[in-house]
Amino acid sequence: MSEYCGSIPGDLEDFAGVDVIEELPEELKNHIRLLKDVMKNYRSGPLPKTVKMLPHLPGYESLLEMLSPLDWSVHAYPRMVKIFASKGNDPALQ
Repeated sequence: MSEYCGSIPGDLEDFAGVDVIEELPEELKNHIRLLKDVMKNYRSGPLPKTVKMLPHLPGYESLLEMLSPLDWSVHAYPRMVKIFASKGNDPALQ
């Protein structure tokens, strides 16, 4: 499994409108690739901070798409549902 680093470098608000991973800086592309690998092989334990703060970011939908949720492990889904449900009564959650 790839080496994991705990948080996204830089300010994510600059990337709120980015829809394609190729448009991102190289450092952020590498981080997203690492997160995809972590979520694909996740079984138990703490999730990366970046994944936990995902629903609180502007434009999180495009970042979530870049993480390829259909490739995640079965164990990752309940944890992500819990994280998104704890966000509150955001209309995007419905």
